[in-house]
Amino acid sequence: MQKIPLIISSLIALLLTIYIYCFEIKNDQEASTFSKFILAFEPEDLKEIEIKNKENPIIVISRDSKLWKISKPIPCRANQELIESIATQLPKLPKIYSVSKKDQKPLSEYGLDKESLSILITYRDIQKGKDKTRTLNFGSLSGSKNEVFVKADDDENIYLLPASVVQILSKDLNHFRNKKILDNIPEKLTKVSLETPEEKWTVSKTDLNWVITEPVTWLANQET
Repeated sequence: MQKIPLIISSLIALLLTIYIYCFEIKNDQEASTFSKFILAFEPEDLKEIEIKNKENPIIVISRDSKLWKISKPIPCRANQELIESIATQLPKLPKIYSVSKKDQKPLSEYGLDKESLSILITYRDIQKGKDKTRTLNFGSLSGSKNEVFVKADDDENIYLLPASVVQILSKDLNHFRNKKILDNIPEKLTKVSLETPEEKWTVSKTDLNWVITEPVTWLANQET
């Protein structure tokens, strides 16, 4: 009979150990991981990116179900591979160096007094069960040109992040949009015609290749 209380107490101890690992230690590990990065969210939770660049109109890219679409400056399809790559990289931007508030110089010293480039990010905060927005303002490059000064809207510190993010986000609309006429060419497609007031172009599919049949007959570029 004495074995039963011992077994019960052992099970309780085991359950407590599992709870501490799953909820306490695991959460501490996740918090420690997120603290290394300026943003804290999972790529699949990203819902919208708004890019403000003084050189270009505002660009708004939103996730519609599983697809990314551009709503501003004009509605159009987004380059899915590129936006997914950005969504993956944003929460992995490492804090290379930080300047605390007490050690900061005037914002103009970091190029942060004027918003030349900023992004507004909306993502789903799973823990709070609601959407959250973060704004990152990008300043000037560091002396080595390999990092850029960045300040987040809810953080007093100024950080150095990899400068490659600026090269990606400072592009114009043409860089982010989908340039393909068709994302997937149907297997049964055998003919495509393009007609203008001046001329007509026709491309037809033979057994193996695509061939230009109008206005001249010529083997077409099979990759495009």
